[in-house]
Amino acid sequence: MDLIEFSSYADANVDEDPIIVLPCGHHYNITTLDGVFDMSQAYTIDSTGNFTTVKPLLRSDDVKPKCCPDCRAVVHSVGRYGRILPFLRLRFLERKHVMAIGLSTKACAYKLSKDGINDTGLVIIKEKILTILKEIKVGPTQLVFEACAGNGQVEVPKPPTKTLIQALQLLGQTYSRLIKESKDINHDQAAQICLEVIEICDDTLSFRLGAEMRLFLAKLHMRWGPGVEEDVALLLDHILANADSGTCAHLIQEATHLMDQI
Repeated sequence: MDLIEFSSYADANVDEDPIIVLPCGHHYNITTLDGVFDMSQAYTIDSTGNFTTVKPLLRSDDVKPKCCPDCRAVVHSVGRYGRILPFLRLRFLERKHVMAIGLSTKACAYKLSKDGINDTGLVIIKEKILTILKEIKVGPTQLVFEACAGNGQVEVPKPPTKTLIQALQLLGQTYSRLIKESKDINHDQAAQICLEVIEICDDTLSFRLGAEMRLFLAKLHMRWGPGVEEDVALLLDHILANADSGTCAHLIQEATHLMDQI
């Protein structure tokens, strides 16, 4: 009995609708399994049910493996679904990759928050964050895309914006704590990273995060960059001008206080 269509296999016409035996041993008509696996996401299907063209595999929030409708065993090694099954596995690996990066970022944030950390410890954290940033920008899907010579059959997801911003923020903080004198290399690196984060925040309409980074950069300039009052004023003006766009009240208050010190 087909548990989906509730038809007897004794009545099945395998010439018109063949049967596929899954690795778990349960078997279903192709029509049934094509619906379970949503073949339309991978192929263009005409009115007669024939596959006409291959579709690019697009990013989806559905990363659950496909399972047998009867016993829920994970389906694998079925040639007819040789595009869909590996793609779902890849999406699952992408999700795990993002989660692992998030944990690594939190670990760096915790270490950076500890009192008494010396320059050696800061350099170690800096190197770890640089590694995290490389991993953010080159995930599993990107690696597959490059291995396939970028043929466009798989949509490569953009780096997760929130995680990217958090990692860059931590890197900027680390460089700022390594600054020894005005305009040294660590000062320049911290300022450059702040500007990169601000650009990302503006592009993604992340007003609160953008305000936080502008405030951080303004403080950095005021402490280590004499003669940059105009730059500081521009940063603070932007925060105050966007006070109604979701920027937290305490950021507005702090920006107003710093503006009075210029």
